[in-house]
Amino acid sequence: QEDQSETSQQTAGSDGEKGTENQASPSVIEIHDSMTECEEEARPNLVPIVEKAFVSSLHSFMKDRGTPIERIPHLGFKQINLWRIYKAVEKLGGYDSVTARRLWKKVYDELGGSPGSTSAATCTRRHYEKLVLPFERHIKGEEDKPLPLSKPRKPYKRNLDGKITKAERKRKRTPSDREMDSEV
Repeated sequence: QEDQSETSQQTAGSDGEKGTENQASPSVIEIHDSMTECEEEARPNLVPIVEKAFVSSLHSFMKDRGTPIERIPHLGFKQINLWRIYKAVEKLGGYDSVTARRLWKKVYDELGGSPGSTSAATCTRRHYEKLVLPFERHIKGEEDKPLPLSKPRKPYKRNLDGKITKAERKRKRTPSDREMDSEV
């Protein structure tokens, strides 16, 4: 390694003597600290291993609790990467912190979502609550904390006395509706 270092210094020295015309020359060899280089090379290989272990554990946990992840939904025209959404939320302090500080749009943006989406924050939060939050609470030992209730959509119904609800009053009336009114 000392020979390479001396050679690169000589090459750099001779390039400096020739002037600026050869500064971008491919003959210049850069020597980096080998420890840092090895650590950097090893690190990207660890991420997929950790990611695979996380996703596998997440799927197992959700299956064991009776809510298996059968299909991973899309968010902003991309399938949600469960590892990336977890890491994005974790980086911002976890679910409670992201919710309290209203940072769900930031999480969505970090996942590479479409910038024009108006429901991005709500959709991101709901997907996280359904797919990842129970596991986050399990990892942190917070299983006793209640999960947010998912609010099902309510169907429009008539009141018990047969009167039309406010939502139904707003819909456009058809000719048959008008005929019914004139007969009464």
